[in-house]
Amino acid sequence: PIISKLCEQSKIDYEIKHTSKPNDATEFAKEGVRLGFERIIAVGGDGTLNEVINGIAGSDAAFGIIPAGSGNDFIRIITGSQSINDIITQNILGKEK
Repeated sequence: PIISKLCEQSKIDYEIKHTSKPNDATEFAKEGVRLGFERIIAVGGDGTLNEVINGIAGSDAAFGIIPAGSGNDFIRIITGSQSINDIITQNILGKEK
């Protein structure tokens, strides 16, 4: 709900896909690249991150991650103690690095 609200308030076109089996995130990311999405943001843990990166590899799409997995080891190293609201806002409204 936080993601939808922020995108709607900011008038950002977005699409949310839910995975149900292995490799769904990879296929969804590939589809997003084919459709020309500028950002592909993974919401999940390390496994989801891995799948989405594989799906956007070689494209010009910017990658983001919002931690929502059980471990979140990778993203915890990057974001430290940032609040989830700050992480979501930076992923959606921030500048690519």
